[in-house]
Amino acid sequence: IISKAGAVESVNKIEKDLSQLLSGSITFEQISQAPSVVVAGAPNAGKSSLVNALLGVNRSIVSEQRGTTRDILEHWLKLEKCDCVLFDCAGIMTNTDDILADLAGSAAIKAISGAAVLIFCVDAAKQDYSEDLAILRNIVRPQARSAVIYAATKCDLINENSKLEKVFGCEFLKVSAQKNVNLDKLKKLIEQNIINQTAKTAEAG
Repeated sequence: IISKAGAVESVNKIEKDLSQLLSGSITFEQISQAPSVVVAGAPNAGKSSLVNALLGVNRSIVSEQRGTTRDILEHWLKLEKCDCVLFDCAGIMTNTDDILADLAGSAAIKAISGAAVLIFCVDAAKQDYSEDLAILRNIVRPQARSAVIYAATKCDLINENSKLEKVFGCEFLKVSAQKNVNLDKLKKLIEQNIINQTAKTAEAG
């Protein structure tokens, strides 16, 4: 037998859980009309942790095991001047015999091809970037219309002499989901790139 106070507490908890679920849901109309921002990279590049940090809630599953994310997870991200749909993609694997990993990688590449902004994540604490370089060559092409933000994740685990920029030949924004480093700056970059892409589309039309 549950007490009246216990019943009220249970109902309030259910109501709170439902409100959080509804606030995090995305309608088809929102997805089709809003600009898309795709977070992609190799497995364990810190993508899901970064997505959770940008959202301010734990929506994507985070694990040290490679290939935890097998599908594209969609989240609504509110920015200061605009909103967007944030896509958390499965890690793109190279030279794999896993059909599920291949399918997840194909879905990620398809999402990237239609994105307004691509956030390419690289684990800054890694020693070997050959996998990341191979993925980058596969997903970023000269004719692609997506703006690209290069994010060096887990920057709290490295010193200032990271060789990332020398290896990739481009500038990286150092971010840390754990230490909340440069997340506001990343949001502003996302927003500015969306605005720029929208302006280009309007001019072309």
